[in-house]
Amino acid sequence: RWAAPVAREVAVGALATVATAPLVAWHFGRVSLVGIVANVAAGPLLAALQPTLFLALLLAPFGAPGQVAAAAARVPIRLLDAVADVAAGLPFAALD
Repeated sequence: RWAAPVAREVAVGALATVATAPLVAWHFGRVSLVGIVANVAAGPLLAALQPTLFLALLLAPFGAPGQVAAAAARVPIRLLDAVADVAAGLPFAALD
């Protein structure tokens, strides 16, 4: 059951990587070799994070409720940052 969604994520990530590689290489001087795997790992975190941040944005004018919603986003944001740190720290993570 999980193989099809993962395969779809890998295919979309690979297509996005190939399509944007020339522009990324030109602008940043390197291309990620671990981006596809990192995106698969980050996908569930983003799925949880998007509605939480949207709710925080909607509730921001009301003070405390917006702060509570924003605080709920801290854990997924930290986990997303950890995925990025691990991926970037891998040997040969990018091609210069």
